[in-house]
Amino acid sequence: MRPASGATVTRSPAEITLRFNEPVSVQDLRILDARGRTVDHTVSVSGTRVTARPGTALTRGPYAATWSVVSDDGHVVSGAMSFQVGRGGREITPRSVTTTPASRFTLSGVSPGAAQLSSLNSTMGDVQWTHPALLGPLTWSFDGKVASGVLPFTGTWELQATVLKGDVVVVHRGQVRLP
Repeated sequence: MRPASGATVTRSPAEITLRFNEPVSVQDLRILDARGRTVDHTVSVSGTRVTARPGTALTRGPYAATWSVVSDDGHVVSGAMSFQVGRGGREITPRSVTTTPASRFTLSGVSPGAAQLSSLNSTMGDVQWTHPALLGPLTWSFDGKVASGVLPFTGTWELQATVLKGDVVVVHRGQVRLP
């Protein structure tokens, strides 16, 4: 994936490239700005690689690419990735995230934009973020106590954190509203 999901790049990428394990055909691919509006772009497919080229340079701020593709064997794969052009956004006061089952997660960063989800304890696992504007989830991986990436829109995000606690896998679900 280029740029990498969760990356902050200094200037507009000329293209967004997705790679799959087998050849695919595109059902839907969108580039979305911070307001969830579709950015004009073209799409090309070459075997396992799908490339989206913005019609004009992307301005400073967060973006998401979201897709639905069909593999040669007929499976539909949907997903999303996000990145930020330049720095920016409003700092958000670190906030506790209420989950079921209960856990101590804290969200900090900028809204919309680069953010971090912290755990009180060292954690292995992933966080999947879903938003109505996306065709599939954004996925962040915990590195010790922190998972980080870009939440490209304001509004309500659903999260599902699948983490390893000792030798037990626990799935936490919650909701976060970004101003």
